[in-house]
Amino acid sequence: KLARDAYTKALKSEPENEDALYGYAKMTYYMDDLKLAKSTCQAILDKNPQNSEALALMGKLAAEDMNYVRAIKLTQDALLYDPDNYDFYLDIGTYYRYQGKYTEAAKNWDKAVEILPDYFLAYAYLAGIYDEQEKFDLALYNYRKVIETNPDYYYAYESTAILEYHFGNYDNARSLFDKAYSY
Repeated sequence: KLARDAYTKALKSEPENEDALYGYAKMTYYMDDLKLAKSTCQAILDKNPQNSEALALMGKLAAEDMNYVRAIKLTQDALLYDPDNYDFYLDIGTYYRYQGKYTEAAKNWDKAVEILPDYFLAYAYLAGIYDEQEKFDLALYNYRKVIETNPDYYYAYESTAILEYHFGNYDNARSLFDKAYSY
């Protein structure tokens, strides 16, 4: 709310400022005022149809309505103007995942990994989707990467331990279960 109010104040002095408009749109989205977020994004896109952040946020808004085809299209449009945006690939992967298109989801999350290989979140998404599909070797690899890139993300320890146990790596499993228990 404080951030939204700060953007409101900025917009009073510069009503056309795209950064302030986007900040305002994002804060209204976070505050669950989706109608205002959408109209603010549309105002940005009316002036600058190449604003990648506004396109991607419109994608999130479409996803809120479970219109994943539109969400994907808008976020792909955003990638035309910001082709190395990690978050955009995470979002597209999520939209595909909600449609049950796991291969496409994984491709987008793999692209996110290429962009930021030292950040854990795409690995976590990949681990979960592979675990769900019983592709345990790929799930284990990605769970290990989650732990490697973010050892404080304790949620990964239990799942990794279960898969280590599944593959007969009992000492690793025990160690990981102990680590999970410590949290």
